[in-house]
Amino acid sequence: MNANEVTTAARPPGRLPSATVNDSRLFYGAAGLAGAIAYVTVSSHTVFLWGAQSASLRSAVAASLPDITIRIAANLIAIISLFIVCVLARVPERMPRTWAWLVPAMVLIAVVVRVIIHQVTGLRPRYDMPPLLNDLAFVAVMSMAVLASGLAAVSVVRYVRATDEARAGDALHAAEDLALVREEELQVRRRIADELHGTVQNRLVLLETELTDIAETLPPESARRVRAVSDALDEVREKEVRLASASLYPESFDRGLVPAIRALVRRVPASIDIDIDIDETAVAAVDRGLDTTGRLLIVRATEEALTNALRHGKATRLTVSLDTDDDDLVLRFADNGEGFGADVELSGLARLRHSLRRAGGDLQVVSRPGDGTVVSARAPARLGEAC
Repeated sequence: MNANEVTTAARPPGRLPSATVNDSRLFYGAAGLAGAIAYVTVSSHTVFLWGAQSASLRSAVAASLPDITIRIAANLIAIISLFIVCVLARVPERMPRTWAWLVPAMVLIAVVVRVIIHQVTGLRPRYDMPPLLNDLAFVAVMSMAVLASGLAAVSVVRYVRATDEARAGDALHAAEDLALVREEELQVRRRIADELHGTVQNRLVLLETELTDIAETLPPESARRVRAVSDALDEVREKEVRLASASLYPESFDRGLVPAIRALVRRVPASIDIDIDIDETAVAAVDRGLDTTGRLLIVRATEEALTNALRHGKATRLTVSLDTDDDDLVLRFADNGEGFGADVELSGLARLRHSLRRAGGDLQVVSRPGDGTVVSARAPARLGEAC
């Protein structure tokens, strides 16, 4: 096993290197703070107990300055050895289940280091067991407190991180499921639109032809009535069926955003003055980042604004512009229609605004009675993925 494999094996599954580094910094920061507090506390205790107050507290002669210095140094070395073992064992990178045996092992090392210093320097008799056990218990508690501070901080941060990652994962799965549902909806729309455009329209054409042939064999009055029915069927085919097909799945939609919008504009009556301003090169570049769901939202915004302008606003002049702003698609649709006040409910545009905002875009409507309407839509290039 090489060095890279050892590093990978030591890192818990699912942990990013940056998270491991942050955990290590947090562990050593929290444990270092706890160690510093413990060291200052113990050192103060040593000076107080073995120094000037020794006679009154222990009924013994005060220890010499070198002895007190050695005791303080022994505590410091014990804490430093504890941190060295933590670094060598990579404690913050390990899973919590390994802490059960790793922490006692490190505490034991720190205890042994301190006891060895005391024995080597002669601060404790070699076989004086009660004081030795006191040292063992004292250093063990101090070391456990230091390690517990660091491990507790790491555990809390890992829990918070895991919770955030779980929520992000749930949100991602929900977005993927929603995208699949929308993609399936588009496929169903397309199949129905193809049926209306192909099978139903062809059937109506055959019926019109059949009625025309029948009219040739009937008396004038009956023939006139049959031809009226044939004309009505032709109107239904041209207007209602074609409109329903285009509403389900816009014409030229598969060819891209610009062809789909131009197909919408071609449906505008010739009596309406319309000005189109589309930067096709820039829009086509951004359009490649849209999937069918994102592209459909832009087309629907154009279609809804167009329908409102002609049906409700009685507009005679329209302006459609489509451009890019950084990585966003920007649609602006203006008309010279009747306009409306703030009390008018815009159900279709409101739904589109909600969908665009949920995907990181926006849709704004500005209108005043007698002063026309301006619909502005902005959509991020990765709108389809965001949805």
